Amino acid sequence: MGRSPISGRTSGWFFVPAILAILSAGADTGYAQTPFPVQWGQAVNATSTGSAIQKTAGCGGCSDAGGTSVQALTAGDGYIEFSPGPGARLYAGLGSNATSNTDPAQIQYAFSFWADGGWDVRERNAYRTEGRFVSGDLFRVAVVSGQVKYYQNGSLVYSSSVLPTFPLVLDTTLIDSGATLSSAAITAEPVVTPPASTITIQTATLPSTRVAQAYSTALSAMGASGALRWTIVGGALPAGLGLDPSAGTIVGSATAGGTFPVTIRAAEATNPLNATDRAFEMSVLAEAPPSVYDAMTDRAARAKGTPPALGGAGFNFSDPVFGTRMMRVTSGAVRPGALDRSYRTPSSTHANAWSAGGSLFYTVSTDGTIVPFAFDRATMRAARLQPTTSGDGGLTLDFFNEPTFSYVVPGVAYGTFSGSGSNLRSIDQYDFSTGRYSQLLNLDALVPNLAGTYTGGLGVSAGAVERLFAFFGGTAQDRHFYLVVFDRNNAANRRLVDTVASTIDGVPSNIPLNFKIHAANIDRSGRYVMLYPTGADLQAPRSAAPVYVWDVETGTFTALPLGEARAGGHDAYGYGDRVNQDCCTSSTWDAAQWQYRLLATPLTTFDLIAPVLSPKEIYLADHPSWHNAQPDRLVPFIEANYRYGANSVPWRAWDEELLGIQTDGAGGGATVWRFAHHRSLVADDLDPSRISFWYTPRPNVSPDGHWALFTSNWDKTLGTDPRGEAGASNRQDVFLVELKRNVATLPVVVTTTILPGGMVSKTYSASLQASGGSGAFIWSVANGALP
Repeated sequence: MGRSPISGRTSGWFFVPAILAILSAGADTGYAQTPFPVQWGQAVNATSTGSAIQKTAGCGGCSDAGGTSVQALTAGDGYIEFSPGPGARLYAGLGSNATSNTDPAQIQYAFSFWADGGWDVRERNAYRTEGRFVSGDLFRVAVVSGQVKYYQNGSLVYSSSVLPTFPLVLDTTLIDSGATLSSAAITAEPVVTPPASTITIQTATLPSTRVAQAYSTALSAMGASGALRWTIVGGALPAGLGLDPSAGTIVGSATAGGTFPVTIRAAEATNPLNATDRAFEMSVLAEAPPSVYDAMTDRAARAKGTPPALGGAGFNFSDPVFGTRMMRVTSGAVRPGALDRSYRTPSSTHANAWSAGGSLFYTVSTDGTIVPFAFDRATMRAARLQPTTSGDGGLTLDFFNEPTFSYVVPGVAYGTFSGSGSNLRSIDQYDFSTGRYSQLLNLDALVPNLAGTYTGGLGVSAGAVERLFAFFGGTAQDRHFYLVVFDRNNAANRRLVDTVASTIDGVPSNIPLNFKIHAANIDRSGRYVMLYPTGADLQAPRSAAPVYVWDVETGTFTALPLGEARAGGHDAYGYGDRVNQDCCTSSTWDAAQWQYRLLATPLTTFDLIAPVLSPKEIYLADHPSWHNAQPDRLVPFIEANYRYGANSVPWRAWDEELLGIQTDGAGGGATVWRFAHHRSLVADDLDPSRISFWYTPRPNVSPDGHWALFTSNWDKTLGTDPRGEAGASNRQDVFLVELKRNVATLPVVVTTTILPGGMVSKTYSASLQASGGSGAFIWSVANGALP
């Protein structure tokens, strides 16, 4: 937050020579002996008095106020120190984001203070450690021999593993009304500055948008004596969006997903030296998913026939039966240093393999190596990141377990870091935009005696508050018994379950649990967490239910018995709802039946298929994927089924196909869209009566609902994997199938919301944009008249 003493953007261009001269004079003097009172740069929604600063405007409880020091640490050793006022939420620390951005995630090394007297260390808002403080305590963030260290009243409380990059200023974010920082000092000499700008950009964040969605937001500023002119002075808006320089509005329709840093300047039109800058990050999520598809919906049985001949990785072709576009994503040459390995979608379809913007996905190799790809939806092409011709062939991710992408932050994936220094007991994130890993939660800080254990699995929600969960505490699969749920941006807000002791935060749960955890999941709203007991706990004497639903808000558990709750089969979750392959509420029994339920009333279910197929089939299983679920409407989930065992039933419609199943027709007969045969023979190589798990197709749908990844051994024609396990030696590759939107159902919408102003006798040109329909547009004036 605040402004840079190097660029001088908020104070005009005359600031640069004086600052450079003063900062370079003592650059190599080492750890300064005497700190100087902080001189505050232009404050946002705050008032500075001497070395103190206080929030005096803005929204109470919002991250929309603060200031930065004019002085900066530029090299060597040095420190900042300060005293936080009690009873209010604020951040203070060393930061290099020298703009007026008040986002606490922009502060590299910060103490975060809470109104109840708690503090925690945050690095770009990633939790590190925590403690307590009282009024008058003095905190220090110092650079000592190239390492950042944190002190409270002279005692070391944390040493950072993230190397500092200079220059660094004292950066603050004041959240609660009246939040105050006093006695602020820095080991850098005071500087002399020209008169500061009187303009303040009040807009704190830019709302996110979706690809192809109409977008309009207005920027606001105060302190100008006349008209403003708005310009972009750093970064860029997403393609398809533009900034009106006179109105200060951002309008258009984004054409690609991702995170886009942009710095915007507000200046007086008649006095451009009176200007201020503010840095933003704008997120563009994947396009809104369709509710219907352009695909076959009949019930005619269609044999898959002879598999099409395949080219190498990147080969595009069409399914010979359904005509759907497909692509082979991987081949045995993906990793030159590990030839002929298999590549798969995540073992659990609950793990989101797609980035929130839809431009990245990952695959998993035989040995667990995570291989990410960049995806161009316009050309339907995937490419390795940071490609090489040797070794792993490009970027791989250092995660111990299968990661899951964030649903709301483009280009961020969560997992357990497995690189240098890891103990496999942390929840971490990887940011593709910076190439950096950062820790969100240290599990050793939650419970004692975790040595020798590891994180079993994790997942993430997509609600207004992004929540993560992880289960842990065991030395091997099916031995874990702890589960934690926490807010991504506030790890201190968390709940801890001990399933063996049947407690929540040490308090007995409403029903006995008394089981260990095989798997867990969280719904997209972040309110409901599902726990799946181990196979041993499903048997006598425990005889646990197959699923337990934990309502995090009420703290209550509900057991879903297999028969009574129709809780069997693999499942997928939306915003407060669940689908699973089980039968039946009102139909006759058949394996191709799915149940829909609201998690608020999890014992009440509805059949999705009516009528069921004939003849009856039993030996049919599936894996569903619902990463395209939405909070405001139901959309189809994507699934792939597979026949297994001694299945003598004649080939039926939907057998071994990739399908989309309607969810908003529960109880009335769902439409089933048929896309392609997945062509993965699931029979174990050594015992055809059994399945090999790695041969199952496990689809993973993109957030925009336009694409699905899946695993296939292509009828066991892809060669052998030298590291394949017994019974699964045939190679598997990852394939991509296009799920074609039914564009005829989309209404035509004019996405341009504002026409730029013009001038008399000057040539004028403006382009209009629209979405929907199924072809070219014809434009006409329907009402009023152009000038």
